Amino acid sequence: MGKNFDDMSKSRTVIVCESTETGTDKRLIETLIAKHSLLPNDSFTTLTKYPGDIQTVKDFLKYTLPRQTYIVSRETINILVIVDADEKPKDRFQEIKQCFNKQIFAVQQSMEARLSKDKTRLM
Repeated sequence: MGKNFDDMSKSRTVIVCESTETGTDKRLIETLIAKHSLLPNDSFTTLTKYPGDIQTVKDFLKYTLPRQTYIVSRETINILVIVDADEKPKDRFQEIKQCFNKQIFAVQQSMEARLSKDKTRLM
């Protein structure tokens, strides 16, 4: 499946999910990616944020992710965040969107919008 944390600098895509390291969400995501060949096995890493809740994920996106070596070096080019949306997915999207530093990351305007190519920021 995805790489472990030690190999982060080689991952083109980092998947941040609201799960524990051995949680069902992480296993399902990695199984779907492998089964449907959505990403090459050696091109992504799945990060989980203990205890697997939305606030921990949001804090990671705001305070920790921008300072990670694989982000600062720009070796990672895509960040995919997978969290529970409950009954209001558009509201959850906006919550997550607000966590990204706009000087470092390019984030689409809405769930339906396409992400325009931006050579200066990570996607």
